[in-house]
Amino acid sequence: MSMIQPLISIITVNYNNKAGLINTINSVLAQSFKRYEFIVIDGLSTDGSKEVLQENDQYIHYWVSEKDQGIYDAMNKGVQKATGKYLFFLNSGDRFASNNVLEKVGLVMEQENYGVVFGNVFLHDKQLITYKSTLSLYYVLNQGMCHQVQFLKKALFDEAGLYNLNYPVTADHCQLILFLVKYKASYKHIPIAISILEPGGKSFVSLDNNANERLQFMQIEFPMLLKDYLLLKRYEKINLFKRVKNFVKRKLAKKKSNN
Repeated sequence: MSMIQPLISIITVNYNNKAGLINTINSVLAQSFKRYEFIVIDGLSTDGSKEVLQENDQYIHYWVSEKDQGIYDAMNKGVQKATGKYLFFLNSGDRFASNNVLEKVGLVMEQENYGVVFGNVFLHDKQLITYKSTLSLYYVLNQGMCHQVQFLKKALFDEAGLYNLNYPVTADHCQLILFLVKYKASYKHIPIAISILEPGGKSFVSLDNNANERLQFMQIEFPMLLKDYLLLKRYEKINLFKRVKNFVKRKLAKKKSNN
């Protein structure tokens, strides 16, 4: 490996997803930007994934195949091995949206010293999910942001610590909030698609299953803001109900006038 520090550490976690792992490796190797290191953490797969890693050993700066305590434990192992200025987590099966994603992101990183650089994401069916350029605690907590669009400064992990395994579904969202709110990380949104997500990952279920974890996180880290968060959630539900009610009224009125 070159003695020059990589700008980006790409960290891929995998467990029994051989076909997805191959797709991810090919996507990484196709990037026009080469100032990165590639780290793969495999959870002791039994489907031939380890053989894929052995075959691609010359392209992977570090890989290991051993048992872990889940996706965030595997991601933490990647963080501990990373030497890049920024960390990027691309799950096994996920791909970069284009071959010049890192080139575009790298330009932003080299021009400014942001703590977090993020973009947008395609779901597997090519539905584009876009994120707001201006973030708030409520938006990130309520909306979430998949880690496959986030380039996070390694120094933030050095300061805040690793992903909290007490949040098995939302640890990445909670960590992002810590970086932005508690550690006042600067951030920049770039309006490009970063990655294409493979169907079936945690990103597709987290918004439905994370309510308790997020409340627990708020109670521990920001107890004074928990009441405000719950009030905003209640207001959002009331406001949504009113909008639906008004929509139905307008539809009924239009139908009545047409008759």
